[in-house]
Amino acid sequence: MDASTARLMHSGWVLKKKKKKMQGYAKRWLVIFEDGTLSYALNPESGSRGIIEVPHASVSSDIRHGTIHVDSGSNVFHFKMLNDIDFQVWRSELRKFLHQWSGSTLLAPPLTVVTGTLGSTMERAEELLNSSMRSLELYNASHPSVDIKNVLTALAQVQEQHQYIRQHLARRPRSEYDRRTPTPLSRPISRAGNSPLPF
Repeated sequence: MDASTARLMHSGWVLKKKKKKMQGYAKRWLVIFEDGTLSYALNPESGSRGIIEVPHASVSSDIRHGTIHVDSGSNVFHFKMLNDIDFQVWRSELRKFLHQWSGSTLLAPPLTVVTGTLGSTMERAEELLNSSMRSLELYNASHPSVDIKNVLTALAQVQEQHQYIRQHLARRPRSEYDRRTPTPLSRPISRAGNSPLPF
């Protein structure tokens, strides 16, 4: 594949949603390079059929369905991973490019509103955590502070633990937590400083 001259970071089979509606998914070979180029092809030996520069795109994911969506503004890739491990690996690889800078703008995905199960609540919590870290990184870049750096270090540790919890929940039968988890509409509104999200 000639999508990039950079070194290959990760590759593997995924299901890619076809461009026309109602056509479903087709198996495609997906690769990501060190420069953030994401490309897919019919197979490992064939040429690229489409490219998105991840650092300039918005990325969202749905752990419940194992899907990842990459939107460059002019092009959108919808992927469905073949298993939970592939989902975690690909999401981790894509995240490496979502905290990069382009001039004075921090490139990162928008918040995704999710509702329903504990899994979706955790998804929302993770997006809020990532958003907070991005804001602090942006501010710290122009106003360096030891205190902010320490907060970012602490948040990174929380993020790591949160990811561990997410992976643990993903391995549990869905029925174990669906029936015990209230929807956001029934969850009491939190007061300042008291987040109901399970960090």
